[in-house]
Amino acid sequence: MNATVKRKRKRSEYYVNNKEFFAALVEFQDKAKADPQYRISNFIGSCIMKICEKLSKRWNFADYSFRTEMRDQAILKCIEAVHKFNPEKTNNPFGYFTQIAWNVYINKIETEATEHYTMHLNLENMSLFTDELFSEMKGDDTSKVDGVQRHYDILKKFEDKQAKKKARQKKLKVEAPKLARVGAGKGKY
Repeated sequence: MNATVKRKRKRSEYYVNNKEFFAALVEFQDKAKADPQYRISNFIGSCIMKICEKLSKRWNFADYSFRTEMRDQAILKCIEAVHKFNPEKTNNPFGYFTQIAWNVYINKIETEATEHYTMHLNLENMSLFTDELFSEMKGDDTSKVDGVQRHYDILKKFEDKQAKKKARQKKLKVEAPKLARVGAGKGKY
């Protein structure tokens, strides 16, 4: 009589029940049609917060110093998108709001990278980091030399990334007409 007993797994504090979330959104949509000023329920708000918080702790986003800013922006964007959620198109609000939050995170990372690049470019333009300064410090302190080299590495890395992005976009523009003529890729281009 050795019966295996299955233990229920404890649910994470970030768990969102998709069916309940969907039902709450459908109810909200119905009430919002009657009264445009109708506010979202606490349940919908807590689901959005759980989704955004858990996603911000994912390894892709966890180590950024501006993680809380990303999360807050994602929550705001998801709340804006509650009115745009269409239950006729999908019954997966978890995926819908996770994708919105993901896009906000990626956009914030790209924006921060651009700001970081601009800051270093301004430092270079202000002549704080010039080749003369670099040559003067060569014999002095290696930590200063490393800092200047890191500055140039940041600039180069960003510029290389932008060049690859431009090349990829140019390639897509060249390939798009070819695909359209063949009949492949309908809807994508």
